[in-house]
Amino acid sequence: QTITKLVSENISVKESNRSLIIKSIYIGLLFDLILILILLIFMNLINKSLNYDFRLPFYALMILLPFVSINAIIKGYFQGINRGDLGAKANIIEQLTRITSSIIFINLLINLNIDYALASIIISMAIGELFSFLFSLFKLRNYSFKPRLEKNGEGMKIISLSLPSTINRFIFTISNFFEPIILTKALKELGYLDTEIRNSFGLVQGYAIPLLTIMGFASMAI
Repeated sequence: QTITKLVSENISVKESNRSLIIKSIYIGLLFDLILILILLIFMNLINKSLNYDFRLPFYALMILLPFVSINAIIKGYFQGINRGDLGAKANIIEQLTRITSSIIFINLLINLNIDYALASIIISMAIGELFSFLFSLFKLRNYSFKPRLEKNGEGMKIISLSLPSTINRFIFTISNFFEPIILTKALKELGYLDTEIRNSFGLVQGYAIPLLTIMGFASMAI
């Protein structure tokens, strides 16, 4: 969102977006590094708290993060230059690649080890992001960034604009993380069995909520 806004503003005054994109990538990768360090620090604590070894999925997630950041920046740039269709095509490539590789990996690994199968889903997301990134990079070569002197304060402008939506998304993600933990604990205290909880929660998350929110794309498009 931030990149789209700033890119379109620069275009309106006929300024290059070169330093903006470079600084955005630096900031994105810096935050990825911080997040990876947080994951490494708290990995053992989370594993002990949930009584399960999540190391493989965590490592897969660390591979995924940089691709997500750079992809988001390039798609934001396309949106800013009024070529949102390229970002949409990149998204389609990403989803098709992710679904295909997920099906292949899960069928190969599910009987071997459930951890590998779980990690392979995140690896599939990384592969999807990689293919999307390669497509975006291929299209990006048609748009030249004219070199110019870097503007002071551009980095802070990127952070100040993106911080509110990032915090909002972070709170939303944290609430999604704690929701199943709190709900499971409450249902257990009410006397429900683990199997009943898993089946019910799986049906709600996997079928009911996606069905109820299927029209969410309309408000997002607006």
